[in-house]
Amino acid sequence: MVKREVDTPRGGGLDPFSVPELVAEFERSHDSISKHLLTIHSLVVGLRAERVAEIGVGGTTRTIRAALARTGGELYSCDADRARWEPIARENRDPRFHLRLEDSRRFVTSLRGPLDFVLHDGAHEFWQVAWDLERLWPLVRRYGLVCVHDTQHNRLGADMQRALTKAFRGCAVSWTHLPYSYGLTIVRIERDQPYEPVTGHWNKAGGRSLTAPATCGVIADPSPSRAAALVRDGIGYGRWRVRAAVVGHPAIFALAKRVRDRLRRVRSRLGAAAGRRACDGP
Repeated sequence: MVKREVDTPRGGGLDPFSVPELVAEFERSHDSISKHLLTIHSLVVGLRAERVAEIGVGGTTRTIRAALARTGGELYSCDADRARWEPIARENRDPRFHLRLEDSRRFVTSLRGPLDFVLHDGAHEFWQVAWDLERLWPLVRRYGLVCVHDTQHNRLGADMQRALTKAFRGCAVSWTHLPYSYGLTIVRIERDQPYEPVTGHWNKAGGRSLTAPATCGVIADPSPSRAAALVRDGIGYGRWRVRAAVVGHPAIFALAKRVRDRLRRVRSRLGAAAGRRACDGP
């Protein structure tokens, strides 16, 4: 039996999309995640997901909340940008939406299984992504899904794919990479987990969905050599630990964000000035 759609209390700038709003966002926006929103909505509804975890909030949060309004499920979201999202967290009255404003390491270690669906669109450093995913997939039910954004990004994609390879080593999975909008990798857990597996839903009359193990996809490590990869990973891990210890502090995180925003404004003004000079001619 399909669960009835439930009423979802409003939550400020992360309110669930209505269906017209979701389609309009898909059509209107060309940012890096918008063209994956309908896919994410379909996956959550198709699974009849009851417990979902998300790292990095925004349009995907609104999409998942809209899908969970149909399934009656709960969303556990995490973002480190406290200055941006704290007013929304304070105003949130939805008992099925849990917004945590903290480093993903603290968030991930606090989660408990089982999870039906996970979306990772937070930090993109190799070691951070690998660390998060290594601890998330053991919480996901067999045949549940883990989605990772930016795996086809022109600058970030190689490290994201290496993180996937490292994180899922030793776990039977199948996966595919959507090749547009910087890529969305959809990973299905194929191994036995200590939870009831996901079962088939949305069947035609007289038939049923078959849920059976699939073969594992493989992402090739783009490293020039194993030795070079070990050296690079060691250096990268050291840098990540230092950065995580420093940037994880809320005051330093807020300061870094202000500096980044100011630099963006300066670059924008310089670009506009250069454009005016080019139009004026010599």
